[in-house]
Amino acid sequence: MDKLGKVAFHLGPNGAGTSAKLAINLLLGITVQGVSETILFARSLGIGTEQMLNIISESAVGTPLIRGKAASILADDYPAAFALKHMAKDLRLASEAGVSTPLAESANASYRHALESGLGELDLMAILKHLEGSK
Repeated sequence: MDKLGKVAFHLGPNGAGTSAKLAINLLLGITVQGVSETILFARSLGIGTEQMLNIISESAVGTPLIRGKAASILADDYPAAFALKHMAKDLRLASEAGVSTPLAESANASYRHALESGLGELDLMAILKHLEGSK
């Protein structure tokens, strides 16, 4: 397993790895939606997208994920690195596994609606496009 990725974790019995994948993808979905909502809020206050992305990147919440998605956000072009349809599936599976927290439920609904609106083949960052159109 060490040759297949950066790190391997033994988490317990069969299925534990799948559970961890759902948990980490829950965080990913919430993070991407949070960045999208932050950008939309900033825009509504007159702060440009590029400016807000720079602020985020230089702050305590700046991450390689956000910096890596910046070019797509600025170009409004979302070629799939991790398709939105897969995020919608993982959030649905997490819900079916019992997660029922407010952020999880919100993200699940948002990605489900984005999928239903035809954005499934785009990158999960296209949640921004969906949220932008639903306001």
